[in-house]
Amino acid sequence: MKSSEADIHSSVYNRFARMATQHNNDYLISRIKEIKFQFHRNNMSILDIGPGTDNLMIALANDPFHADDHLVGVDFSEPMIWETRQNAIAARLKGQLHLELMDIHHLNIPDDLFDLIVGRSILRHFENPLRAFTEMRRVLHTEGMVLINEHRRRHLPKPWLGSMRRGRHWAASR
Repeated sequence: MKSSEADIHSSVYNRFARMATQHNNDYLISRIKEIKFQFHRNNMSILDIGPGTDNLMIALANDPFHADDHLVGVDFSEPMIWETRQNAIAARLKGQLHLELMDIHHLNIPDDLFDLIVGRSILRHFENPLRAFTEMRRVLHTEGMVLINEHRRRHLPKPWLGSMRRGRHWAASR
C-alpha cells in the first residue's frame, strides 16, 4: 500500500472513526452475520484489510455470536496498528483479535486461510490493485467471500464501478 496520511494522523483518525464509521460498521456486522449463516459455520476466519483503528473487529470480538471466530487485521501503517492495539486493550480483548503489520500486495499468510475478507475504504490505497486482489484471492478459502465497503468511488476506474452492487458495497466470491 501507499504510505499514508494515516501514519501521521492515526490518533486523530481514531477519535473520529467511531462516529464516522458506526453506520457502516453496523451494516457490515449484519452482513457478516448473514454470511456466517450462509456458510453454516460456528466459527469463521475473518481478515480485515486496512482496518484503520479497527472498531469493526473490536465490535465483532465483543459479540458472543463471533466468540469462536478467528479475527485478523492487517494494515501497512504501524501507527494504525498501535492505535488498534490500544483500542483492543481498552475493550479488554484477550487474544480474540490478531493484528499484523503487513502490505496487502505481499501478505505473509498461508493460502486458503480465510472464509471472509472485509475492507472499508481501502481501494484508493492500493498501488497495484491487480496484485492486491490476487493476494486476497490467494488467502481466501475456495468458497470464501470478499466484502468491501467503499465510500469514495470517484477515484475508482470505471470497470470497478460496474461490478459494485447495492450502492457502495461490493461482495464477491472466489
